[in-house]
Formats: sequence, structure tokens, C-alpha cells
Amino acid sequence: MNIFGYIRESTDPSLVHSAQLCGINEYSLRVYGDEVSSIFTDDVQWGSVLLSERPGGSDLLNKVATGDVIIGLSLDRCFASIQQGVRLIDELQNRKIYFNIVSLEYPLESKEGSLAYKAVREWVEFDSKIKSERIKEAAKPGRPKNRFSPIGYKILKAEGESHFVPDDKERALVSRLIHWRDVDGETWSECLRRMQKKGTRSNGIKWNQNTIRVAYQAGLDDFPGFSGQKDGCLLLESAKSRSKNRKQQDLRRK
Repeated sequence: MNIFGYIRESTDPSLVHSAQLCGINEYSLRVYGDEVSSIFTDDVQWGSVLLSERPGGSDLLNKVATGDVIIGLSLDRCFASIQQGVRLIDELQNRKIYFNIVSLEYPLESKEGSLAYKAVREWVEFDSKIKSERIKEAAKPGRPKNRFSPIGYKILKAEGESHFVPDDKERALVSRLIHWRDVDGETWSECLRRMQKKGTRSNGIKWNQNTIRVAYQAGLDDFPGFSGQKDGCLLLESAKSRSKNRKQQDLRRK
């Protein structure tokens, strides 16, 4: 059995690399009688990205084998969300690999740890079910649609509905992102800092490691929208045409 540690750096002084390493090693000594054999690390910017898509996290998951153990200090240091964490922990346990979290105290192999994890999984399933019901409710006729715009688009409200139209300002910024990545050879972290200096998206959402990667691919794919999305330019032309027809009808009545 190999024991691996995982650390995602933090700007919090209490969670610097050495503090996380100390906590992980203390846990490993208490539970397994030995310190971790290897540590895999990612920087602070990777918090919103799946562990499997982080540089250090990807190397870690490629390294572990049946019977191995991974130890992280806390859920937020290891996973982008609790739902993603549960999904990955389940996948690893199917391979007899245990991902233990120091802050949860009990290892998953123990009876206490197994019961605690079961409670967490049930909560996650309940939360997912509630969100699913809300999505179905929002999709009913008369409910607002297209709340969040895809990359390269902004929301246009017309005829009581929400639709998307091309966002030239955001598209120009994404084109610069592609230039920074492919021509200047800048890292994702450097690109993120540049994007954040430009502010938020038109819908108010902040740029992060996940959204800039989505934006990069969207730019390469000529900004695809959501499935079934109405073309914004055609929508504007249609609205202008209806307005013109109404004015002509009003003139005839007079």
C-alpha cells in the first residue's frame, strides 16, 4: 500500500503548504503508522477545476493503484464541489483506493468513516434531486428561460422571453485569450489574471480557471450557443418587422 498526499495551495496563512503537509502527515501517522510517500500539489488558482483536470491532481490519479490511499486536508482543498468529490471518491473506492480527508477525522475504511460518508452521499443525492426538480419547474410554460448566456452571447429580452444575441465585446476578449495562449504561450494562470483584470462577463459572472477554458474552446469553435438557441440577429430583424407592421396598421386605422 502506498500513501499519497494531495495539497492545493492557499492564500490563507493557516493553509500554506507546510501547514497542510503537517496535518496530512499527522493523520497518516495516526491512522496508518507512517508518513505519506509522495505529495502532489496544485496552486491556488485550480480550485474551481475538477481534480482530474488539475496538473498535480491528474498526475496523482494516474499514479494511484489498487490498495493505495490518498490523503487531503479538507474537502475544499481537494474538490471543486462536494458533488464532484463524492463522484470521484465513489469511482476510486470501486478500485479499492481510499481518498481520506483529515478534517472528516475517520478514514473511509473504518466503520465510523463509512457511516459518515454514507450520510454525506445521501445529502448530495437529496440536493441533486431538489435542483433537478427546480430545473423542471423553471422549464414550464411562462417561466423565464435562458437565464445564463453561453460564451460570446448576451441576453436580450423581447416579447416577454429571454434570448441570446452575439456579444462582440466578449468575443473580442476571448480572441485575445486565444492569442495569449497560442501565440504568446502564456500559462492558464497568467491568462486568468489577464481576464480578471478585464472585469466580469456581461452577465456578471467572474472569470475562473474553468470558464476561461470553456471560453478558449468556444472561441476556437466559433462561439456555439445552447442547443435550440434562437439566432439573435434574426430575432432583432423579426422584432423590427413586427414593429413596422404594427405602425402601418395603426396608420391605416387613422
